[in-house]
Amino acid sequence: MGRPIGKGLLALALALGLATGAAAGCREIARRQTADAVAIPATQGIDEAAFVPINGLDQWITIRGQDRRKPVVLVLHGGPGGAISHLIAQMQPLERDYVVVQWDQRGAGRTLRHADGKVDPDLDIAAMVRDGVAVTDYLRAHLHRRRIILVGWSWGSDLGVRMVAARPDLYAAYVGTGQAASPQPERDVWDYAHLSARAQAAGDTRALDVLKAVGPPPWPDRATASGKLWSVSAPYRGPSVSDGEAIKAALSAPNWTVADLQALARGRSAYKETVLERELWTTDYNRFGRELAVPVLIVQGEDDMTSPTDHARAWLDRMQATAKALVVIPGAGHQALLTHNEAFARAMATTLPGLLARARRGD
Repeated sequence: MGRPIGKGLLALALALGLATGAAAGCREIARRQTADAVAIPATQGIDEAAFVPINGLDQWITIRGQDRRKPVVLVLHGGPGGAISHLIAQMQPLERDYVVVQWDQRGAGRTLRHADGKVDPDLDIAAMVRDGVAVTDYLRAHLHRRRIILVGWSWGSDLGVRMVAARPDLYAAYVGTGQAASPQPERDVWDYAHLSARAQAAGDTRALDVLKAVGPPPWPDRATASGKLWSVSAPYRGPSVSDGEAIKAALSAPNWTVADLQALARGRSAYKETVLERELWTTDYNRFGRELAVPVLIVQGEDDMTSPTDHARAWLDRMQATAKALVVIPGAGHQALLTHNEAFARAMATTLPGLLARARRGD
């Protein structure tokens, strides 16, 4: 069960295109406040942001960390189209132990706006993998690292697994969250059963009525049925960053403009007519990521109803990796990386070193 594209976010983003000079002044004050709140120490830290040429397209990349000597982490956002480089505060816990890189992928966020809102309909998963590897090579050269750590969230976890499979020599480890591990029809079946059980246990008559009216999958109109289940699933799927929080963060983030927010609001819809979108529906998850030649850490929200933790656990159990582990964050949902950022950072800081050591020993 995925979150429907928010018409409210899109409508507000369009309305903000009419922002007055006074509103622009307010945004400038908010930007200064944000800059102060997320400031990086000048002595050892790193804070960079730029469009970088990647396979013929300028793509937005930010690099932040409290200590530039720390390991480099490349965060692969979800969606496709769900850029999160404006959510600077949410990444601060990771920035204590890592140099954190955010990349607005082709067709997302500031990269989409910079490309005049255009996404090539021939864009496919292989092209995104090539972009990801090119970003990795840029970071290795720019930051003088032999290998980096990948953190893939949601769609980014699909992309990340493919990048590691293609070029394991470039990566020290893979960390997945909201891990893509099963096809949508299987997730629909799991979601319906899980929501039914939780609503029954809670005596949630409203949710039970909707479940009865919708009926179990498969559905003739999946978008409508899934949207109805989403509307009653809030108590059971863990928290998420609200549209209001995302808008506030984008309007106060350094470098971001109203036009960038409008591009951000397009989100997944920018990909609807691409080859990539069709490929996502035909991925064979029985073969996907069966063997990765790096340590693998999966950090899941306990209440993830978009990429169920049960499915991620089964997928990880089948996988062959140099070392692997699963950490489940209680009370978190699909956005554990953002909403439970301290717990997520702690899971990486406490678990990943042991996995890296085991991989080196060949345990």
